[in-house]
Amino acid sequence: MPCHEGSTMHDDGDFWSPVSCSQCQCRNGRAQCYVAHCPPLTCPANHTLEVAPGSCCPTCEGNPCVQKGMVYGSGEQWREGDCRECVCVAGRVQCHDMQCPDLQCQADEKPYKEEGSCCPTCVKKQVIESLRA
Repeated sequence: MPCHEGSTMHDDGDFWSPVSCSQCQCRNGRAQCYVAHCPPLTCPANHTLEVAPGSCCPTCEGNPCVQKGMVYGSGEQWREGDCRECVCVAGRVQCHDMQCPDLQCQADEKPYKEEGSCCPTCVKKQVIESLRA
Protein backbone atom coordinates (compact mmCIF):
# COMPACT_ATOMS: atom_id res chain seq x y z
CA MET A 1 0.00 0.00 0.00
CA PRO A 2 1.60 3.34 -1.04
CA CYS A 3 2.14 6.41 1.16
CA HIS A 4 1.12 9.91 0.10
CA GLU A 5 3.20 12.90 1.15
CA GLY A 6 1.65 16.04 -0.30
CA SER A 7 1.59 15.44 -4.06
CA THR A 8 4.27 12.73 -3.89
CA MET A 9 3.50 9.03 -3.68
CA HIS A 10 5.95 6.51 -2.18
CA ASP A 11 5.70 2.76 -2.62
CA ASP A 12 5.63 0.44 0.36
CA GLY A 13 9.21 -0.04 1.62
CA ASP A 14 10.56 3.15 0.01
CA PHE A 15 12.89 5.45 1.99
CA TRP A 16 13.11 9.24 1.54
CA SER A 17 14.39 12.31 3.38
CA PRO A 18 11.81 15.09 3.49
CA VAL A 19 14.17 17.40 5.38
CA SER A 20 17.85 17.30 6.21
CA CYS A 21 18.81 14.81 8.95
CA SER A 22 15.54 12.87 8.80
CA GLN A 23 14.52 9.67 7.05
CA CYS A 24 11.10 8.25 6.33
CA GLN A 25 9.95 4.82 5.23
CA CYS A 26 6.61 3.82 3.79
CA ARG A 27 5.14 0.85 5.70
CA ASN A 28 1.67 -0.44 4.95
CA GLY A 29 0.47 2.94 3.70
CA ARG A 30 1.86 4.92 6.64
CA ALA A 31 4.99 7.06 6.65
CA GLN A 32 7.28 6.38 9.60
CA CYS A 33 9.83 9.16 10.02
CA TYR A 34 12.88 9.43 12.22
CA VAL A 35 15.22 12.30 13.00
CA ALA A 36 18.95 11.57 13.22
CA HIS A 37 20.02 10.96 16.80
CA CYS A 38 23.28 12.65 17.75
CA PRO A 39 25.12 11.49 20.86
CA PRO A 40 25.89 14.10 23.52
CA LEU A 41 29.27 15.68 22.87
CA THR A 42 31.50 17.75 25.14
CA CYS A 43 34.52 19.26 23.45
CA PRO A 44 37.87 19.80 25.17
CA ALA A 45 39.28 23.29 25.63
CA ASN A 46 40.16 25.12 22.39
CA HIS A 47 37.77 22.93 20.39
CA THR A 48 34.42 23.96 18.93
CA LEU A 49 31.31 22.04 17.92
CA GLU A 50 30.93 22.14 14.16
CA VAL A 51 28.57 20.46 11.72
CA ALA A 52 30.26 19.61 8.44
CA PRO A 53 28.32 20.13 5.21
CA GLY A 54 26.23 17.05 4.49
CA SER A 55 26.43 15.86 8.11
CA CYS A 56 23.72 15.88 10.72
CA CYS A 57 25.69 15.53 13.91
CA PRO A 58 28.36 17.93 15.15
CA THR A 59 31.96 16.95 15.83
CA CYS A 60 34.67 18.57 17.95
CA GLU A 61 37.10 20.51 15.81
CA GLY A 62 40.33 21.88 17.21
CA ASN A 63 41.21 25.48 16.56
CA PRO A 64 43.89 26.02 13.91
CA CYS A 65 47.36 27.41 14.61
CA VAL A 66 49.16 30.22 12.84
CA GLN A 67 52.96 29.98 12.82
CA LYS A 68 55.20 32.24 10.72
CA GLY A 69 52.31 33.20 8.45
CA MET A 70 51.22 29.58 7.82
CA VAL A 71 47.91 28.11 9.04
CA TYR A 72 47.99 24.54 10.40
CA GLY A 73 45.01 22.42 11.40
CA SER A 74 44.76 20.86 14.84
CA GLY A 75 46.90 17.70 14.85
CA GLU A 76 48.97 18.79 11.84
CA GLN A 77 52.76 18.38 12.13
CA TRP A 78 55.57 20.24 10.36
CA ARG A 79 59.29 20.93 10.57
CA GLU A 80 61.01 24.23 11.13
CA GLY A 81 64.49 23.81 9.74
CA ASP A 82 66.23 20.47 9.85
CA CYS A 83 66.00 19.68 13.56
CA ARG A 84 62.82 21.27 14.94
CA GLU A 85 59.45 19.47 14.83
CA CYS A 86 56.18 21.22 15.60
CA VAL A 87 52.55 20.18 16.01
CA CYS A 88 49.32 22.18 16.30
CA VAL A 89 47.37 21.06 19.36
CA ALA A 90 43.94 22.69 19.51
CA GLY A 91 45.16 26.18 18.64
CA ARG A 92 48.53 25.99 20.41
CA VAL A 93 51.85 25.37 18.67
CA GLN A 94 54.13 22.89 20.43
CA CYS A 95 57.69 22.51 19.11
CA HIS A 96 60.67 20.49 20.23
CA ASP A 97 64.24 20.12 19.06
CA MET A 98 65.10 16.67 17.78
CA GLN A 99 67.85 14.82 19.63
CA CYS A 100 70.49 12.98 17.65
CA PRO A 101 71.88 9.71 19.02
CA ASP A 102 75.58 9.37 19.78
CA LEU A 103 77.35 7.87 16.79
CA GLN A 104 79.80 5.01 17.03
CA CYS A 105 81.34 5.03 13.54
CA GLN A 106 83.71 2.31 12.35
CA ALA A 107 87.36 3.16 11.57
CA ASP A 108 86.62 3.47 7.84
CA GLU A 109 83.53 5.69 8.43
CA LYS A 110 82.91 9.32 9.34
CA PRO A 111 79.80 11.13 10.58
CA TYR A 112 78.04 12.75 7.62
CA LYS A 113 74.96 14.99 7.70
CA GLU A 114 72.95 15.05 4.49
CA GLU A 115 71.31 18.30 3.45
CA GLY A 116 67.76 18.47 4.86
CA SER A 117 68.36 15.86 7.55
CA CYS A 118 68.83 16.61 11.20
CA CYS A 119 71.19 13.93 12.41
CA PRO A 120 74.43 12.70 10.89
CA THR A 121 74.91 9.04 10.05
CA CYS A 122 78.03 6.93 9.68
CA VAL A 123 79.14 6.84 6.06
CA LYS A 124 82.20 5.21 4.49
CA LYS A 125 85.01 7.76 4.06
CA GLN A 126 85.28 6.89 0.37
CA VAL A 127 81.61 7.77 -0.17
CA ILE A 128 82.02 11.14 1.56
CA GLU A 129 85.03 11.95 -0.62
CA SER A 130 83.08 11.08 -3.78
CA LEU A 131 80.16 13.27 -2.65
CA ARG A 132 82.46 16.26 -2.21
CA ALA A 133 84.10 15.80 -5.64
